[in-house]
Amino acid sequence: MSVIAKCRKEDPFAYEKFDRDIWTYVNSPQNLQSESLVVAKERAIELINSVLPKFTNSTLHFCGSTRNGCGLADADVDLCWAIPIRVEVESDVPYPMADQ
Repeated sequence: MSVIAKCRKEDPFAYEKFDRDIWTYVNSPQNLQSESLVVAKERAIELINSVLPKFTNSTLHFCGSTRNGCGLADADVDLCWAIPIRVEVESDVPYPMADQ
């Protein structure tokens, strides 16, 4: 049993309050990202992408909490810059690239 699961079992009321407090904080209007903030982040990504070195078939992906709707107003932006590589020997691939 994990430490947190054990603590939850020992004092369930404290953790229920803790969970409610987190939920209230995350969903309070001042913490939610506005549509204009998301648009500004997307524009920033476009600008970043315009100055990145160009590699054939490379892509810049906007991901993380801002993209999935869980981000708070002061959340950072998670980016993934995917640069395809040519592999001479299949075993040289550190992770499956077959789908890319």
